[in-house]
Amino acid sequence: MHEASQIGRYGSNGITQFASNSDIEKYEDNLEAEEEALEEQERERYLNSLEGYLATEFEDARMWKEGESDIQDTIIDSLNRRNGKYSSEKLGKIKQAGSSDVFIGVTGIKCRAFESWVHDIYTNAKRKRTWSLKPTPIVDLPKKDQTRIASTVMEKYEQALQSGVEMTEAQAYDMASQMRTEIITAEYKEAHKKADRMSRIIHDQMIEGDWIKAFDAAIMDLSSSKACIIKGPIFRKRRIKVGFEKKGGVTKPKYEDEIIPTFERVSPLDLFPGRSCENVNDGFIGERMVLSRHSLLANKDEDGYIKHNIENVLINGITGTNMYTDSYRTERDEAENKDTDYPTAMKSTVEAIEYWCFVPGSMLAEYGITEDAEGNEIDPLMDYDINAITVGGTIVFVKLNDHPEQKRPYSVYGYCKEIGSFWYKSIPELIKSEQDITNAAARAMVNNLGIASGPQVIIPDTNRIPTGQDISSMYPWKIWQGTNMGNTTAPLVDFFQPDSRSGEMLGVINQSMRIADLTLEMPAYSYGSDKVAGAGRTSSGLAMLMGNSNKGLKRVLLGLDRYIFQNIVEKLYDWNMMNNEDDDIKGDMMFMSDGIISLIMKEELSQRRLSLLQVTNNEFDQKILGLDGRAKILADAMES
Repeated sequence: MHEASQIGRYGSNGITQFASNSDIEKYEDNLEAEEEALEEQERERYLNSLEGYLATEFEDARMWKEGESDIQDTIIDSLNRRNGKYSSEKLGKIKQAGSSDVFIGVTGIKCRAFESWVHDIYTNAKRKRTWSLKPTPIVDLPKKDQTRIASTVMEKYEQALQSGVEMTEAQAYDMASQMRTEIITAEYKEAHKKADRMSRIIHDQMIEGDWIKAFDAAIMDLSSSKACIIKGPIFRKRRIKVGFEKKGGVTKPKYEDEIIPTFERVSPLDLFPGRSCENVNDGFIGERMVLSRHSLLANKDEDGYIKHNIENVLINGITGTNMYTDSYRTERDEAENKDTDYPTAMKSTVEAIEYWCFVPGSMLAEYGITEDAEGNEIDPLMDYDINAITVGGTIVFVKLNDHPEQKRPYSVYGYCKEIGSFWYKSIPELIKSEQDITNAAARAMVNNLGIASGPQVIIPDTNRIPTGQDISSMYPWKIWQGTNMGNTTAPLVDFFQPDSRSGEMLGVINQSMRIADLTLEMPAYSYGSDKVAGAGRTSSGLAMLMGNSNKGLKRVLLGLDRYIFQNIVEKLYDWNMMNNEDDDIKGDMMFMSDGIISLIMKEELSQRRLSLLQVTNNEFDQKILGLDGRAKILADAMES
C-alpha cells in the first residue's frame, strides 16, 4: 500500500497537498463522530420536545398492551369466540390433526342474550329515557329570603302589639317556620321544573349527537370485550335540522351548521392506557383513530389546531414515523371480517393518535399555550393535562384540558371488573374454559360419529385380492372378488362396527354449558330455554327462579347506569351550566337512574299483582274488586 493517498487538496500556495491513509481514516472517523453527535443532539432535542414526549409515552403504553401483557390478544380472541371462530393458530393445529373444526357457539349465545337484556331496558320504545335530573334537597335559604322572613315576622309582631294582642315567642317561631316551608316548597317546585327542562335538553343533545348509535355499538363491547368505551361529549361542528321553513309555498326542512356534543364508540383495540392507569382520568391515555382529510382541513382554523402542520401533512404526506406499529392488523381484520390493508393511490383518511396526558409546562410555550384555563401564567415546572393529536408524528392539534374537574371525554365500563386494573373481564373470558371443553367434546363427538357411522373393513390377506381392484371404495351391492389358492377357511373380507360415544360427549357438552350458566349467573331459562325442571315448571316458581338468577345481570346494569349514563349526563350538565344562556334550566341538580331501578320495581310489582289476584280469588273479595278491578290488576301485571 502506498504511504500517501492520491487524493489531495490545494494549499494556500496553490500546491497540492497529500494526506496519508491514516490521516484520511482519522478524518473520516472524526467526521463520523461529528455526524453521530449531531444525530444524538437531534434525538435529544426530539425527545425533549412535546412530540418526542408523546411518542415515548404512547410507545410505552403500546408495548405494555401488545407485548408485555396479553390484553390485545385476549380482546381479539374474545371477538373470535363470540363469532364462533377459532384463531388461525388453533385452526391450523386442528386441521393438522385431521379433526373436525366444529365450533359450538355457547359464547355467542350468552353475549347476545345479555345484549337483549340491556336493549330491553335502555332502548325500550315505551320510555323516552332511563334517567332524569332531580334538584338537590334545599336545606338553607338564601340570605335575602331569611331577611324577608325576619322582617315579615317582626312586622306581624308589631301589628299584634298595636292591636293589643300579645304574640308569644313560640307563635313567632311557628310563623317563621311556616313561611320557610312555603318558600322551600315553592323553590323546590320551581327547581323540579328547571331539572325537567335540563333533562329534556340533555336528552335532545344526546339524540342529535348519535348517542343511540354509539350506545348500541358499545353494548356489544360490554358483553364481548375487555371494556365498552364511549367517547363524548365531543363538541364538533355538524349540519343539523333546526326546524322547517317555507320556500316557494312548500315547507322544507331547515339545516344549519352548529357546534353540538357528539358521541362515538371507541374500540378497545384502539385505546392504550398507561401501564399503571386504573381509570381514564388517572394518567396517560392514547387512542388510535382515523381522521378524514376533509375534517382536518375544515378545522384547521379552529382553536387548538395548528394550520401549517395540517397543510404540510396533507400536502406532503406522512413523512415521519407513524408512532403506531399495527402488529395486530391481520388478526384484527380476520376477527372483524374486513380488509384495511388494501392498496390505493389516494386515501381519504389518515391514521392519527389522540393523547390525553400530563406534560411539563416547559413544553407548551412552543405551541402558544402561555396561560391555563383560569388565566394564570403557565409554570414551566408544573404538569398540565393536555389533549393533543398527531399525524405521522407531527402535532396537528394541542390544547389544555378545559374541563373544570379535569375530566376526560371517555366513559369506560365492563362486565366484570379486574381488581386494580383499567380493564374488565368479558363474557368470553369468563367462560373460556367451558367453551374450550364444549368445543373439544364436540370435535371428539363429530370425529367419533364419522367413524361409527358405518362398518370398517378388514382384509386379512391382501394377496387374495386381484390386481387392479379398488379396495378403498364401498357402495351397496358391491361384489368383492378374490382368490383362495391356499384353500383357507378365513373370509376374504371382514367387517367391524366401531362403538358410538356420542352419548358421553353430549353429557360433557351439556354439563359444560350448565357450568357456563353458573359462571355468568345467566341460566338458560332466563332467556327462553324450555329445559326447566323442579320449581321452574310452574309460573310462580319460574318467576322466582328468574328473579334470583338476574341478580348478577342487575349488578352489571347498575354499573352501566353509574359509569356510563351518569358520567355522560353529568358532563353535559356541566357544559350546559357553563355555556347555555337559558337560566330557566339552571340549578343544583343530581343524576337519578330509572334503568335498573325500573326493572326491579317492574318485577316486584308484577309479582305482587299476581299474588294479589290469587289471594282475592274468592267470592267475598271479588264483590269488592269486581270484574273491572281484577281486569285492571291483571292488565297492569301483564304490562309490567
